[in-house]
Amino acid sequence: MLVFGILISAAWLLGLSVIVYLKFDEFIDLDLNALGDFLAGGFAPLAFLWLVIGYFQQGKELGLTREALILQAKELSNSVEQQRELVKAARDEIEQNKAHMSREYIKEKLKAQPVLVLTDSQAVELDVEWVVRLHVNNRGHSVSRINVSLVNNNADVSLKSSDFIDRWDFDSVVVIDIARPRGRATKSSDFFEMHLFYIDGMSENSSEVLYFTSNNDRYQFSTEIPESSAQEFIVMK
Repeated sequence: MLVFGILISAAWLLGLSVIVYLKFDEFIDLDLNALGDFLAGGFAPLAFLWLVIGYFQQGKELGLTREALILQAKELSNSVEQQRELVKAARDEIEQNKAHMSREYIKEKLKAQPVLVLTDSQAVELDVEWVVRLHVNNRGHSVSRINVSLVNNNADVSLKSSDFIDRWDFDSVVVIDIARPRGRATKSSDFFEMHLFYIDGMSENSSEVLYFTSNNDRYQFSTEIPESSAQEFIVMK
């Protein structure tokens, strides 16, 4: 379009020059009004031509600008999508690391807990109560500052020994005494919990519950609620 305008303008100016040359005597005799009319008539078409060329040229440039903006918008959209994928990948990696750390923590936490096993029990009949001495062996990790308490107790038993144990080392036996009134018969519905609160092998606060139930005139305890894993100890009739 620009080359076309230059060629048309050159041809037009050449034509005007030829006319002026052929009628030069008349041209120099023109008064100012006539000269102005001649110049206006001679250059007005060029002005209109370049106005039209400028309009189309501006439209073309706007089109190029629009295409550039569309391309830039696509690049920005692609960049945003890539950033979103990077963020998702980073989030997934963080979640995987957290899950791995959580699994490792759970493993270490389990290793740091005691494993309590009843190794022996002895019943002593006193004047007003039965006392059973539970010999419990810790076959897990050593723990310290153990607090013992009885909870949800409908068996009318009480803690006879101290409710505080300073330390419970691996493969060591701790004797826990519980008592029940002598005239109180064992019932199938008897149930109580022994709660142990302690500092575990990771120097963190932990706890464990021993669940005591009655079965055929015998008490049994378990570290889990199902009775199938319970350990029986001596009868208190």
